[in-house]
Amino acid sequence: MDFSDLKRVLDDTLKQNDNPNALKPISPLLNCIEGIPELKIFNGLMQILPRSAFRFDYGNLASWLINHSKKTTIDQTIEHLQQYIDSNEIPSQFVSVVMGLKVTKKCIIDDKIKIVPWNELNHSEKKEMAEKHLKNRFFPGVVNKLSCIIHNFAFKKYHATQDFKNSNPFQGIPCNHQEIIHCAGLFGPIAPTIMVDYILFPDWMPTVGIDYGLFHSWETPSEYEWPEKAYEDFPKLYDKYKTLPSSAKEKIKIPLYRLNSAMKGQTIIDQAIDSGIALEALFLSDLSKNERGELNFKLKTRGSRYLRSSFDDRKKTYKLIGDLYEIRSQAIHSGRLKENTNKEPTGILIRKGYELIAETLIKIINEGKIPEWDQVLLS
Repeated sequence: MDFSDLKRVLDDTLKQNDNPNALKPISPLLNCIEGIPELKIFNGLMQILPRSAFRFDYGNLASWLINHSKKTTIDQTIEHLQQYIDSNEIPSQFVSVVMGLKVTKKCIIDDKIKIVPWNELNHSEKKEMAEKHLKNRFFPGVVNKLSCIIHNFAFKKYHATQDFKNSNPFQGIPCNHQEIIHCAGLFGPIAPTIMVDYILFPDWMPTVGIDYGLFHSWETPSEYEWPEKAYEDFPKLYDKYKTLPSSAKEKIKIPLYRLNSAMKGQTIIDQAIDSGIALEALFLSDLSKNERGELNFKLKTRGSRYLRSSFDDRKKTYKLIGDLYEIRSQAIHSGRLKENTNKEPTGILIRKGYELIAETLIKIINEGKIPEWDQVLLS
């Protein structure tokens, strides 16, 4: 592919742009671009990114060529354009900025995904945007409480017409970072939140798209440090989570979400209700309408039998689940909670409930299946 004419015209355009008295015409550059068949993909087609699309015309390409040449060199810009034309896939990074999960070192989840401290995330314009947003929203020191999920992936280069009525051209991200933070939060347990996410495209990719998402969360910035054991145990757990049957994943989706939501609850009432929903979703979701009598008893029996093996341990867990169910019922039916429940501080009991829910989810994921309750109760 011969881009020698394009290189010459681009050089002339930049020289004119360097002259403050020049009118800075780009018509010769546009005419040159229009005459190159390989650049027809930029003739008003939509550039399809993983989760968005942008109309890309010759004017956009001319602007990119000029700006990119100023940042690098004309030779490198032409090389980058050539690389994009020749590529079928675009290697990229999907980055989620997370609050409430403070890591002190890198955790490699698999060969494509890792969690790193904020200061180990490579500099980019989008990192600057994220830092500015979060500092303005909270306070300058908030960045010290952040970690990042970095996910290397590739998507197919695709330029299409603007008619998407009969098809969905978006390829999406091949991994759900919400699932990652919910599973990561089982260690503690803690309640991570994704504050910002964005896709980093390679420098050689001409694009007008940004793909930057800012999430709205009203929680106070937290600084829950990940337990040391999580760096080794979480990658193993997440690997097992990925291989769960889809039916099992669907079953634990609600308790995973509700546990995270409970720990971020604005009031103790919110915390009690969400943790109660998580408990019922874990231990009672299989029951039909006709079987939903004596829920408290079934919840206590199933939970204590599934999680414990000795009589004394089962008795303690049986009582804890009963207390948690009582707290949940009070929160739902009266909208108030007593300071103590059965002589123990209600707030401490709710925290013990978080730990029990997390323990149950970890056990289910490690076993790779939803419990068969008849077998649990009768074995």
